[in-house]
Amino acid sequence: MIYSFVPAAMSFSLTSFLLFSTPLQLPTVIFCFTGLMLTQLMTLQVDLRCVEKELAPKWFLKFRSLGFAGYMLITSVLFLIYYSKLDYVQRKGDKNRIANIKKALELEDTDFIEMVNELKIDYDEDDLKEIEREVTTQMSRI
Repeated sequence: MIYSFVPAAMSFSLTSFLLFSTPLQLPTVIFCFTGLMLTQLMTLQVDLRCVEKELAPKWFLKFRSLGFAGYMLITSVLFLIYYSKLDYVQRKGDKNRIANIKKALELEDTDFIEMVNELKIDYDEDDLKEIEREVTTQMSRI
């Protein structure tokens, strides 16, 4: 029972942490993918012991080894994508990501600071400069 629950819980928690961490940083990516690979390696070792002690059939060893190789290959490819495209994965400059900041910029400066603190919005200077330009353009039209 524990053998089936622990790897699933570890994989779920690491994947959730990777997908929902804001902002996504390189140490988080490395930690999550390393954890996923170690979880798979531990389950492989348990499966090898089961075949060795004849708790699982011999054919399972080949099947599990091929499955492990495929899993590690797919996980490595995903890690390389996350590693090389970290700025793209964070969606820097995405209009949907900064929608709340646009609404907040229309307020007074003190209200803006208060609203950002309440919402715990993650923003950077490039986003704020772009929003300021858009708001200034819209205000000049009015």
